[in-house]
Amino acid sequence: MVLRPQLTLVSFCLVVSASFAQADTLRKACLTHPHKNAGRHLCACLQSTANVTLSERDQRRVAGFIKNPDLSQQVQRSKKYRDAEFWKRFKKFGRLAERRCS
Repeated sequence: MVLRPQLTLVSFCLVVSASFAQADTLRKACLTHPHKNAGRHLCACLQSTANVTLSERDQRRVAGFIKNPDLSQQVQRSKKYRDAEFWKRFKKFGRLAERRCS
């Protein structure tokens, strides 16, 4: 099967545009945080790190932590398997963000 160059280009553009169309949920939550050190560069770096380590669903959950830090405590103490797996991903994100965004 021979792919036409136009079809390949269209497919590539769809994949690229989908990745750029991410909601930037974490960056937006970060920018609205009253902490003085949460500037544009830091928030963009956190979003960039989240894009490579967390699903969009996980990113929405982390954005919720920024808005309500008590939620993170609840998840951390939770006995649910799903929360424990999320917490592992969240810690991995945190370690990478610390290295990349400091």
